[in-house]
Amino acid sequence: MNKLNNFLTSTLGRKLIVALTGLFLISFLIVHVSGNMLLFSDDGGEAFNIYSRFMSTNTIIRILEIGLLLGFVIHIYVSLVLTSKNRSARDVNYVKKRSHENSTWYSRNMALFGII
Repeated sequence: MNKLNNFLTSTLGRKLIVALTGLFLISFLIVHVSGNMLLFSDDGGEAFNIYSRFMSTNTIIRILEIGLLLGFVIHIYVSLVLTSKNRSARDVNYVKKRSHENSTWYSRNMALFGII
């Protein structure tokens, strides 16, 4: 248990947590979009009604909603911790900051876009 705890609190372990929660959130989006695409089926909306009835009455889906909320919270919290640790890792700033030369604007602002 101590090795697992040490790993999960390390930078690599936290990056793994962010990756796994991100995959979980993306899988939710894929399932959600797939279900909503049933609106375009040529049956007068019957397939979508069956899907929405299943989603609103199934107990397992309600439990997964709590897991989805936890996934969001864990993903955001661990990402913010990683960003904070990365920024505080070097106590002396570079003389000349030229991050635009070796990284993209999107990668430098990943913490901001992850929150949005």
